[in-house]
Amino acid sequence: MLIGRVQLGLKDKPYSASDLSHKPSLLWGSLRAWKVIPVGKGYFTFSFSTDEDLSTIWVWVRFWDLGLEFWEPRTLFEIANGIGVPVKVDANTRERRVGLFARILVDIDLSVVPPHELVVKRKCGSSFVQTVDYEKLSDICAHCGNVGHLVTACKYVHRSSDPVPMDNETEKGRG
Repeated sequence: MLIGRVQLGLKDKPYSASDLSHKPSLLWGSLRAWKVIPVGKGYFTFSFSTDEDLSTIWVWVRFWDLGLEFWEPRTLFEIANGIGVPVKVDANTRERRVGLFARILVDIDLSVVPPHELVVKRKCGSSFVQTVDYEKLSDICAHCGNVGHLVTACKYVHRSSDPVPMDNETEKGRG
């Protein structure tokens, strides 16, 4: 089960449960049986038949300070392929209306921690590290795979009450 809240723009009209049930079907035609249940104040419960339906999501990513020579859609798709499956390039990026960052929609697998940096190779053979900025992506636990917390706050991580001593600490006091 997934609980989510729909974030709307200032001029957008609110979605009904039936609107929400049609949109994912258009985007993710491969979904099995699922349903949307409104729980109030813009929150909805999404119930899916299998966990596989929850394993990937579409997320807008930004590549800040990426040179304009890399802004061709084909090149952006090649770079974004290091994160997941590229879906489309933002219109502002495609038309080069905003030069601060390149923005691309990517289908990412939530069962794997998404990278925050990619190594991009140039034609000449040199390479550079490109930072990846995910828009509206919640924390993802690397231990249990749940969305909403990091491994440091995971309740499924077995924590020992006794700290394990380091090698140099075990030598102290042994005379």
